[in-house]
Amino acid sequence: MAGDILQRFWNTGAGGAKLRYVAGTGATSQIQLTDGVEWLSAIAGNNQIGLQFRVRAPGTTNSEAQLESSARLSILRNGNVGVGLTAPTERLHVIGNGLFSGNLTVAGALNASGSALTNLNAGNVTTGTLNSARLGVVPAANGGTGLSTAGAAGSFLRSNGAGWTSSALQSSDIPAGSTNYIQNNPASQQAATVNFTGLRTEANAESPNVIGGHSINEVTSNVVGATIGGGGGEQIIGGDVSMGFPNRVTDNYGTVGGGFGNTAGDNAGTTTDRTYATVGGGLSNTASGVWSTVGGGGFNTASGPCPVDFTTPRWATTASLRASAPEPSIKDRSSGPTPPPPTRTFSPRRATISSSSTPRAASASAPTRRWGGCMW
Repeated sequence: MAGDILQRFWNTGAGGAKLRYVAGTGATSQIQLTDGVEWLSAIAGNNQIGLQFRVRAPGTTNSEAQLESSARLSILRNGNVGVGLTAPTERLHVIGNGLFSGNLTVAGALNASGSALTNLNAGNVTTGTLNSARLGVVPAANGGTGLSTAGAAGSFLRSNGAGWTSSALQSSDIPAGSTNYIQNNPASQQAATVNFTGLRTEANAESPNVIGGHSINEVTSNVVGATIGGGGGEQIIGGDVSMGFPNRVTDNYGTVGGGFGNTAGDNAGTTTDRTYATVGGGLSNTASGVWSTVGGGGFNTASGPCPVDFTTPRWATTASLRASAPEPSIKDRSSGPTPPPPTRTFSPRRATISSSSTPRAASASAPTRRWGGCMW
């Protein structure tokens, strides 16, 4: 019969319209769809298979038997749904790939074999944990360490260029000559700069500067061999104005032991013209002469230059020293008249002074003598 055939079933009663296909016990009831040429699809069911949606694939044998073996979706009588198989073992059993354009929510456990779980974007895993038993050992080629254990306590993770190992820190792990860290080297000292709160160093080619105490303590540029033991700081003036009182060294090999606002050196000229000045501590003391010393106290100045030319060799004769540096008069701190100028004798190790008119035995109680601004 040509043309479309419209079949309509209706029932105006309360039971509604029904279309019922009744097969023999154990037989299959089905609706088959064809176009008169091909066996296309069918909906079939019986007491064994439950319900099947069958679709014959293009290129397969065009027969009813082929259609019957082409189940695409199966719903068993126990409620399991299978896609691509006729005997699903889970509520949803899929043979093949799945694509979800929305979210996939798993209230229970998500189980997958390691070989089949691919393309997992860990950056999108925002909650939960992965332990080693489930994650397994990730090889270095895949961005892991290749290690199955954490290693001994105190060990470090080290790359040998091809893989990772775990072992104690070794001297070869720290390249020599770096200025970014301190390395113990028994053979030679390492040039490095230390900068901690309360202690820093300034490296140079001759003798490093060591600066302790407040961060405003300072050593003049190009000074070598300076030492500031500590002290220095800021003080509130007038209730709201902070004024700095740093300890500073302005000339080579100067030393400030501590205190507040003390200076070793004259802070003028070169950094080599007032060397070896020392301030032990106290407040606003200045030792600005060569080898000058202020032990402590407040607002004291030791500025007298030493009249000896220290460029002269220590084994120079008395006559040559007198010619190069005429000596001033020296007064003994002990009672009695001013003695005549002393005779100076020098040895390669140190200089000593003795008085020809009032000879004294060398002892710890002998009076201190001063010559200009120098302590002898």
